[in-house]
Amino acid sequence: MGVASPWRVVVWIVLSARAMASDSFSFRPPSIPIITGDPYLQAHMMGDTATSDVVRFWDKREREMSGMVRVRLSGGEYYTMRFLGACTAEENLTNECPPAMVQTSVEVLPTSTVFVMVPPSSAVAEGLDFELRVSFVSPLLTDDLEVMARPLHYVHIESTGAAVEEAEMTAYLGLSGMFTVDKGHENVTWGIDILSSDQSTIWMGSEEQNVVGQSGDKMAINWGYLYLAVWGDGSEASRYPGDLAVAKRKFISDGTLPLEADRWQPRAVNEQHPGLSATRKVEAGSGPTRGATFILAYDEVAAVDYFGSKLRGLWTQYFKDGGMADMLVAARNEWPKIATRCEQHDTELRANLTAVGGDEYAAIGSLAYRQTLSALKLVWNEEKQEEWLFVKEISTNGDMQTMDVIFSASPMLLYVRPELVPLMLRPILAYAANETSIVYGSPYSPHQLGVYPIADATTESQEQMPIENSGNMMLMILGVLRAQGQGGSSGSSGSSSEVADADTAWFAEYMPMLKTWADYMAEGLPFPANQLSTDDMMGKFPNNTNLAAKGIIALKAFGEVCTLVNQTDPSCAAYADAAQGYAETWEALSYTEVGGSHYKMSFNARDSAYSLKYNLVWQKILQLDGPFSDDVFSTEVAHYIGQANRYGPPLESDIDGTRTVFATMTKADWVSWVAAMAPTDEQFSTLFHPVFDMANTTRSRVPLTDLYDTYTGLSFSGMIDFFIDRPVIGGVFARALLP
Repeated sequence: MGVASPWRVVVWIVLSARAMASDSFSFRPPSIPIITGDPYLQAHMMGDTATSDVVRFWDKREREMSGMVRVRLSGGEYYTMRFLGACTAEENLTNECPPAMVQTSVEVLPTSTVFVMVPPSSAVAEGLDFELRVSFVSPLLTDDLEVMARPLHYVHIESTGAAVEEAEMTAYLGLSGMFTVDKGHENVTWGIDILSSDQSTIWMGSEEQNVVGQSGDKMAINWGYLYLAVWGDGSEASRYPGDLAVAKRKFISDGTLPLEADRWQPRAVNEQHPGLSATRKVEAGSGPTRGATFILAYDEVAAVDYFGSKLRGLWTQYFKDGGMADMLVAARNEWPKIATRCEQHDTELRANLTAVGGDEYAAIGSLAYRQTLSALKLVWNEEKQEEWLFVKEISTNGDMQTMDVIFSASPMLLYVRPELVPLMLRPILAYAANETSIVYGSPYSPHQLGVYPIADATTESQEQMPIENSGNMMLMILGVLRAQGQGGSSGSSGSSSEVADADTAWFAEYMPMLKTWADYMAEGLPFPANQLSTDDMMGKFPNNTNLAAKGIIALKAFGEVCTLVNQTDPSCAAYADAAQGYAETWEALSYTEVGGSHYKMSFNARDSAYSLKYNLVWQKILQLDGPFSDDVFSTEVAHYIGQANRYGPPLESDIDGTRTVFATMTKADWVSWVAAMAPTDEQFSTLFHPVFDMANTTRSRVPLTDLYDTYTGLSFSGMIDFFIDRPVIGGVFARALLP
């Protein structure tokens, strides 16, 4: 389970051969994740350094978050520097903005982002010569749901160097009330809670508190409460909820925060900018018990609405009595242990990814880990007495529990903790089986449950993708069984007896319904009707060979699932037999040598038309014996390499000679899947490097995109803010799942 899987044993043999490359490796992420917790609690730096821009929400809206340190010089004077955030327009006008520290490095790890900085030259001239290390830690430890579910984050600041051993240093952290509202005109209130003799927290939240009262894509939360906690008595720490500008001026002036409370509340966030400010003395030295540590947390009161039932965050099950107060006290007490666990987790996961695909693969995988998990929300279903995991389709309409989004993200979840996938599929299965107030009436899988965070979809509101989503369900179910049967990793072959030992209880009750879906899918193969696939931006077209490949492999997978659940059912073998026959037809009718040997994008397309048959990779992920021959993989991979531009092969060519806006576009998740299909490491690197190159050089400074131009590397968000920060990027873990 988790990163403590059997495949770790082989890592260090391979890693030693790559160590020299790692020493000189560098990566400039398109956007630097600062806070990555769930679809609402997010903060990004869309620039090269921690001070090059204001902190922003994933959709580029400003979310002011500022950090400073104030250091006493040898002569007794004080010098203040910024380590986070750009100067506001008002600060520039009044000349009240401290100089920025000089960033020497930034590293994005699976659970943290670490900045290393030194003072600006003006401070060095005054005798300040030290190194500041600022770590933004989101403890998304998938092997520990209790910790993973906590809606909190740490900001840890360390200072080392002879110049600060005896110097006095204080750190400041401030967060705008915009973290708690969707629009700046909304009113907020605030206060302070005493947690213990030396630990207090300040909080802020919207006045209205319309809990889970609205849904949408480019929408921020406007219910619940933001917390900023720090420990230490009056000589070590201070807290102030209220006007951010007043707090920052006071800190720059004397290193403290106002003693007099800001009593003008409630008030709008865009009126004298209310926010939360805290300071903490920085103890010289390194390690989690030195420096200064701040805790950010968010109590959303209720997380999602599932057909009329408001479900609370899973964290509330672990802190039933004391709620947020108890969670913050636990977060403080456990910080040294959590810091160590996060560091070990990141080191091991990065090492494993490096062994699998090299430094570039590990860099993208680390970013993908953060981005995928920050689109998820763990909740508790009181009625069923079980954990559920919800996902938001960020930036492409905000749908909730979108089947093809879960499918795209699933390789990462199957790799790090396969048990997370059933937590995402159970809400869909329950809905499709009419366990909610809505009657679902289609003989195939639903597409989505609603628009996050409100599940209220009807049959009529579904985006119809019969083969796409039914196939996704079959493939993921067997993917979970494969992973569970091998101790938590699909990366090594497992016997049928091991797979049979895997847990089937979570879906077994729905087998009659799943069989109906499989039968419906079989009737439409091997020539899919005019219907959508996950690449719905391309529109419908019939005889889609990539979609057919998914359905064919999914039929084979369902045959195995059927046998595992009921080994005496003679009908199970028919699915695998049908899949084999369909695959033979597929290979015979889609192959062409026009424009180079490849398999056409549609059975009735012009011969030179091609598409990325990324769905084929699931035959390898699931370690199936067929139904497609090895020649299909080698032929297709060679053709993709021949079609590639600087940033990879386009998703597909025009089907009939008509150019479209997407003719030069591709998707990072799909390119990573066809790269995983490559028979050789060299071919894998040839196909995957363009994905890294895009992320490393693109001028689209947004959270990692999955749809971009293969000539320019620009994300589709260059035209419209779509396809950014999406959890589908978890698909890059496909290579890691292979034997």
